[in-house]
Amino acid sequence: MTETMHEQRPFVWAPKFDTGVGDIDDQHHVLVNTLNEANLTLRHETSIPAIDRLLQDLLAYALYHFETEEHLMLEHDYEAHEPEAARQHIEDHRKFAQQVVIMRNTLGSTGDIDRDVLLSFLGSWLQQHILGVDQKLAAFLHKRGAAG
Repeated sequence: MTETMHEQRPFVWAPKFDTGVGDIDDQHHVLVNTLNEANLTLRHETSIPAIDRLLQDLLAYALYHFETEEHLMLEHDYEAHEPEAARQHIEDHRKFAQQVVIMRNTLGSTGDIDRDVLLSFLGSWLQQHILGVDQKLAAFLHKRGAAG
């Protein structure tokens, strides 16, 4: 386990992260809270199984959230109206899941993970995803009167 962990600042929710789509915003809040809990846990936790469980739980909730977004895309024919945005959004979901799986595999095979890299990846990915493709999807849903 990488011993020198720098203090990661908590992810602070700001109005710019609101999409105005209730289910998406609610799930984003859970993801942010989970990320902040992971930050606290990783400062003190050294057990490989506990860290793996944290990653597993984070991935499971992220996949649930991705399913929600992708269901909204299908339900409102996002791909037909915004094919590039829809492709990018789904690709972002897949790349995130692949990266977390790689981190879990590395942890399992080496017993080591760089906590700073992990938390930095999770925080920056979530912020970029919400401010990028999620806001585009939300704008589309609002335009179609489907946000709620």
